[in-house]
Amino acid sequence: MELLTTERLVLRNFTEEDLESLLDYRNDERCFRWQRGQFRQAEPLLNLIRSSSADDLKHDGKKHLAIARKEDNLLVGDLFLSLAAPTITLGYTISYHFHRQGFAFELLSALTERLHQLYPQREMVCCVEQENAASIALLQKLGFDSEGYSAAIDSLIFFSFLPLIKAFDERIFFCHHHQKSDFSKAVLHPVNLRAVMRAAKEQLSSCVQIQGKIF
Repeated sequence: MELLTTERLVLRNFTEEDLESLLDYRNDERCFRWQRGQFRQAEPLLNLIRSSSADDLKHDGKKHLAIARKEDNLLVGDLFLSLAAPTITLGYTISYHFHRQGFAFELLSALTERLHQLYPQREMVCCVEQENAASIALLQKLGFDSEGYSAAIDSLIFFSFLPLIKAFDERIFFCHHHQKSDFSKAVLHPVNLRAVMRAAKEQLSSCVQIQGKIF
């Protein structure tokens, strides 16, 4: 089943015909060096293909989806999603055969837009190895912000949150007097996301500038 299409790509369910390609790039060092705990053997990968055959974007749960080239349905990479309020956790791998062709940016641009439409109140989170410069640059290009390094999971954490994006685009937020304040004056360090949203909800008696780290 096709879940999303772009100019060159299709996000769809896996089929057993994908197994050979999946085995190929998951066992190549250029791809598996950035993957943690992912299957690389034929039998568990085939079980994964079969168990994820009905995965979609509209129901909570863990999803494994195929990224394919539209012109010939050839597997380009795979996508992991964990849909569980209040977050969406996102992981992705592009086959080494298709590196540096803009496929990851093309697919993820469309996907993040769709997920923000489906789940407008959820944070989208990606965890990235500190040494994975290409993935870090990709997330920054997609508009994700960094929360910094987490020693607990030995990763950098990136997030995207639609309400904050909208507020920043409009460059205003309201205090309980309904006075407008230039949102651009706030120092929007990524870790301030929850503090900014909390402050707006609490209807403070005066407009707030939040600086420094989350408190």
